[in-house]
Amino acid sequence: MSSDFCNNLDPISGPEVTTSVSCNAAAQQLEQLEPSTGYSMTITSHLGRGGDGPKDLTASQVTPRSPVLTWKPPSSKVSGYKLQYAIEGQAFQDVFVGADLREHKLLRLRPGSKYLVRLQSDMGGVYTEAITTEFTTGDLRFQFPSDCSQELLNGVQESGLVEIFPLGQASVPVSVYCDMEPDGGGWTVFQRRVNGKVNFFRP
Repeated sequence: MSSDFCNNLDPISGPEVTTSVSCNAAAQQLEQLEPSTGYSMTITSHLGRGGDGPKDLTASQVTPRSPVLTWKPPSSKVSGYKLQYAIEGQAFQDVFVGADLREHKLLRLRPGSKYLVRLQSDMGGVYTEAITTEFTTGDLRFQFPSDCSQELLNGVQESGLVEIFPLGQASVPVSVYCDMEPDGGGWTVFQRRVNGKVNFFRP
């Protein structure tokens, strides 16, 4: 079986560039790189003309912050799956999924954004050709909530960890626990006391 190799070259913050390399090549010259710029590179082997990879990658149950991704497994035995996702034009994030799974739910995505997803079979350290799908997350009233009260107004009814943006869109997100049950919900939890013995102002 013949193999082709693909170099994925990603600037730290910029679009991905893909270069195909012959299976007989021992070296590859990279050109048109920006000076003083950090790059990450991924080398992927494509088995034959597409290999025996997963099929029918689909995004469903898409909400403003998550979709459920499903696929059909290949006929060959695999070690697992490599799932990559990114907002269009940005660097991919990797998720490694077990061989026995047929779906995966992505969490904490950016509302109102178009995402590209790629999925490959892991054949003992060699990856098959990727299949892809796209989806767009829905909009929220507060796309960058500054606290849990705005998250409540976004329709979140269950308590749990969420990301808020205390200083707005330009700020670094902070993971906090939102309590959506007592007194109407929307509470940002800084400290939870059971019997009042713990001092809020302890060092």
